[in-house]
Formats: sequence, structure tokens, C-alpha cells
Amino acid sequence: MPFPLATLPIKLEQEKLKESCLKHHIRRLALFGSVLRDDFTLNSDVNVLVEFESGYTLRWEIVTLLMLLMQIMLLISKLEL
Repeated sequence: MPFPLATLPIKLEQEKLKESCLKHHIRRLALFGSVLRDDFTLNSDVNVLVEFESGYTLRWEIVTLLMLLMQIMLLISKLEL
């Protein structure tokens, strides 16, 4: 079930995140873990799960994934708790 973005303890740059997902053939991006619970703190990590488009094959897998993770990290920032 989708979680309302307004209630998350992090700030997401939705449009830029959407552009990045389209560029990297990400069909679905999901957050899980403490970011969805009341025990999230500024020291918590942000767990991200990505699902790629059907039939898409990553080239330069490690480099591509690292670049993608860096882009996602830049688009997610923790709010002051």
C-alpha cells in the first residue's frame, strides 16, 4: 500500500526522482524499514528498493548502480526531527 509522502520524515524531490527513475528504467521505487515507522531518527538509514522495467538489462552493473544510488541519495534528505 502506498504511504502518503506528506507523512514521511524525509524530503523527496519528487520530480527529479521521477526523472531519474525514467532515465534509469526504474519501474518502481519503494522505501521500507524505519523510514515508515515512528522509530526513524536522523541516524537511521533510508532503505530503498528498485524494480527495473521488464526486459531491461543493466550494462556496467556496478558502476550504473552506484551512480543511480548516489543520485537517489542526493534527492532524499532527512528533515529536522
